[in-house]
Amino acid sequence: MDVSRFLEVLEQEIAAHPDRPAFLNSRTGGGSSHRLTYGELDAWSDAVAAYLVDAAPVGKPVVIYGHKSPLMLVCFIAAAKAGLTYAPVDIAYPADRVNDILAQIDHPLVISLADGDFAGDESLASQVVDAAAVRAAIAGSAGLTAIPRSICCSPPVLRDAPRACRCPPVA
Repeated sequence: MDVSRFLEVLEQEIAAHPDRPAFLNSRTGGGSSHRLTYGELDAWSDAVAAYLVDAAPVGKPVVIYGHKSPLMLVCFIAAAKAGLTYAPVDIAYPADRVNDILAQIDHPLVISLADGDFAGDESLASQVVDAAAVRAAIAGSAGLTAIPRSICCSPPVLRDAPRACRCPPVA
């Protein structure tokens, strides 16, 4: 399935079941869990996609660094909506492997969603953006850069089907 077909099927699922869970992870301690609905996934990924269109170096994958975070799924979908490829990098990778990936891509944008510090050498990235900045972009505030609300829900892949911006606040 190509990316545009994947996004089309995803949009159909979002329209049919916006309140249905798209992501559930109980990895956090203390019995808490992460839950993300299809509606949230759609709106949040639109906001991040708008940022990626402006911030990601042309022709390079976006490195998404983390482990089982709902924001990882948001960033994967955002990259697809922005017409970009992405390289998922797990926090379990040793620093030298992370640096090898960064060097091979040659200064990509890195979105670090890890609970701790980014293990790679930041000088090998064009920019390293953390989870707080991603959440700020989703909420529509400055953090990455200001995201114009007029484009937050119509990234390039979806420009032929514009929707009203409905980006919800992030808890």
